[in-house]
Amino acid sequence: MALVDKRVLVEYDVGGARLWHERQPLVHVQGDSYIVLTPDGDVHEEELGLLNSDIRHIRVRAAPGRVPAGINAAEIYGMPVWSRDDLARFRAEAQRLAGGAVGAAPPAPAVLSAPDPVGAPLVAVNVGDSGYGAGVLKWLAAETAGSVSYGQEVQGVAAAYVKGGKHVHRGASGEALFVECVDGADLQAFLQKPAQNDARLLPMRLNALGQPERSLKDVASECKEIKVSWSLTGPRTSKWCVNYLAIENLGFEGHHERLRQVTKADASSWGIQEHFQVSMSLRQALLVDQLDAYNLLSVEIQFRRLQTIEFSYSEKAKEMESKAVGGRLSLEEQTTFGGVTRQFATLMICPELLTYVKEETEREASLAKNLRKAREEREAARKHKGGKQKEDP
Repeated sequence: MALVDKRVLVEYDVGGARLWHERQPLVHVQGDSYIVLTPDGDVHEEELGLLNSDIRHIRVRAAPGRVPAGINAAEIYGMPVWSRDDLARFRAEAQRLAGGAVGAAPPAPAVLSAPDPVGAPLVAVNVGDSGYGAGVLKWLAAETAGSVSYGQEVQGVAAAYVKGGKHVHRGASGEALFVECVDGADLQAFLQKPAQNDARLLPMRLNALGQPERSLKDVASECKEIKVSWSLTGPRTSKWCVNYLAIENLGFEGHHERLRQVTKADASSWGIQEHFQVSMSLRQALLVDQLDAYNLLSVEIQFRRLQTIEFSYSEKAKEMESKAVGGRLSLEEQTTFGGVTRQFATLMICPELLTYVKEETEREASLAKNLRKAREEREAARKHKGGKQKEDP
């Protein structure tokens, strides 16, 4: 009875490609004979021992879904996920066959591998920082519920281990938990699934050294701007800035150095060190932490600060650019007259932000002008009446 309800891998002594057939012994008959269940749903008596001339090798899984050492998971013809009704039917058939077998041992009590066993508590453990090996199957939580977090290994799941299988596991108090059977090779992809539903994150991408890293072009192509609940005066400029940097193709460090070269500013000039620090902060957030640049208020504020610093050097940049281009007209004036649209400007300043700042500045200037005229008229009226001059409140 040592093999009853265990998973046995059998390699038959036949020609062709190597293939391991999974068997689940349901009832022990005698000696090495068992009533077994096959992946095709067949229930029959089979001798699971090396004395069987039809068998070349036999291996027993340490646990359902575990692949013994030296066996390729792709060479296993494994069990599918059976429903509780199917398992009950298979066990009844096994008991019937065992009762009619010659010299059969007394039938063992049937143990149903039900998908939601009564009284089984929800037990989950972390899979560890290193995960687990390829070819090893584990039931992982596919949702966060109660004390169980997404990605934790759920123990006590009665369903068969089949790669990609999905199941609803129920605890002692009836709580349901959605679980998925995940191969160790697919663990990282499985853990990143929640990021695909969060507009603030991008799926983690690793470089050849196994370190998190993403290029600016990838950020520009994979980020999606959506409607957000936070508000900030003026237009959203993060998308424009990321595309500007991707087209410029210099990176955050290269763009900072280009600003210094175009404006002839040294490290001690106003805003230059701040420009470098903010650029490095954005680089780590977008390329290493791999955040979605288009939908984060913190990223928008940092890009606004970079544009503010670069705008303060805009006049100096135009002077240096005009000297390099030559002629009496600036490069902007020449492109305007020529009807040519530049792919990107000298400095990273979103045109929509410039328009917004211009309108706000003109509105404030107009208000200040009207207030000044009103004070002058009140002062002139007091002087005309000959009254005592008083200071404005």
